[in-house]
Amino acid sequence: MDCFDWEGGEVNSDDLKQLGQKLKMMRESKNLSLHQISSNTKINASFLKNFEEGIFDFLPEFYLRNFFKIYLQQLGKEAQKSLEEYDKIIHSVTKSEPPEEISKNIVSKESRFQSLLNFFKPIKIYLSRNN
Repeated sequence: MDCFDWEGGEVNSDDLKQLGQKLKMMRESKNLSLHQISSNTKINASFLKNFEEGIFDFLPEFYLRNFFKIYLQQLGKEAQKSLEEYDKIIHSVTKSEPPEEISKNIVSKESRFQSLLNFFKPIKIYLSRNN
């Protein structure tokens, strides 16, 4: 059983290899090549090949998960379970919040914009008084 470090823990690479094999079988059952998926998604074909080989430590998790999710969308609805499986494998090790929980805590664009406006409000007042 091979393991590799993943942001504070070790992941069983056998689990990821099995996940990759499932992805490859799904892709082949749809008669899609890695080149076709790469062309459709604009994701580097070598990244897609890494997914199918169970190699998931070549990019930071944020980018990796998003590329993986886009790849799964090309394979169809039945492939979405693979994203859940990936999350279980990775997050069982890191004990971190699942991505859905993290996204709930992210400040909205409108809120960030309002904070920025509030930050510059005193400057605007100052400049308007001195002109």
